[in-house]
Amino acid sequence: DDVGPGVFKASATAATAAQSILDQLDKMKGHVTGRLRIGFEQKTTVIRINDAKLVDESEIALIKRELCDNLNRSNLRVLVDMKSVRKLSSFGVVMLVDLYRWLKPFASTMAVCRLRPELASALTMLTAEKIPVFKDKKTALAANW
Repeated sequence: DDVGPGVFKASATAATAAQSILDQLDKMKGHVTGRLRIGFEQKTTVIRINDAKLVDESEIALIKRELCDNLNRSNLRVLVDMKSVRKLSSFGVVMLVDLYRWLKPFASTMAVCRLRPELASALTMLTAEKIPVFKDKKTALAANW
């Protein structure tokens, strides 16, 4: 069982390559911070809200604080991914509108994607504020907003 120096080098290179692939996947998937998953794709900061329910006013206030803490920079393109959200109160909609307005002075833009059809009432308030809403993430990332 004599292992030559080339075998060790090849396995180290394979391990390095595997780690590099995992690092790239993690970057795309994003990191979890509290109730948010924050990633960066196609020059866009993608924020997925992990909570299934945005109903309770105090919980929504915590999410809003997390959003502001993570987005307090200029010239961001922010996509709020609502994939996980199944229930949304008017407080949740107001939080999204407030975030949109809060980002404007930073010269940042915001859009929302993957809002469930059963949450259509929220859609009317978001579009009234001229917040772009997209059915899927791929379309949102490709669009100019």
